[in-house]
Amino acid sequence: MSGYLGEPKLPAGAWFDTGDIGHLDDGGFLHVHARRADLIVTGGENVYPAEVERVLQMCPGIREAGVFGLPDPTWGQVVAAALVADQSPLADVDLLAFLHDRLAPYKRPRHVCFVPTLQHSAAGKLDRTALPELAPLLRPLRLFDPPQLIEVIGIALDGPPAMFHYQRRRHRVARCFGPERIET
Repeated sequence: MSGYLGEPKLPAGAWFDTGDIGHLDDGGFLHVHARRADLIVTGGENVYPAEVERVLQMCPGIREAGVFGLPDPTWGQVVAAALVADQSPLADVDLLAFLHDRLAPYKRPRHVCFVPTLQHSAAGKLDRTALPELAPLLRPLRLFDPPQLIEVIGIALDGPPAMFHYQRRRHRVARCFGPERIET
């Protein structure tokens, strides 16, 4: 290859940087994972959108998924997903239950939106540049709706005093059991 139009000629033995991320296996075959620009870095961990999309599309009730990084002040980026449902949108608890054993916690979407369709390029591929435009439609993915969470906390705290306390650690609320005093 001598080069690209408008670019200087490549020196002999030089590599052209395509922006693809992949690896060579033991047989010498190249496996491309994603484009560097598509990579989501959340809390120092790399997330490939194609991997998350593949798992989301295995979920019953989801026809298509587009995954992208959403800026976050704590994590740098968090995983967000635009989903096309087969019929009606899934409940958050059902989606989280499906993803629980299939994706590591840092790979699971933190924000989702359901849309009628996703944009595609002329080649039929998902238009990743259009996904961030869906950010205003996103909502946090929750295990409980706030009224249910208040009810669960209320029931838990109705028991013997000092049996439960809730500790805020990063983004998780962990329930701690034992004789510890209630911390706020």
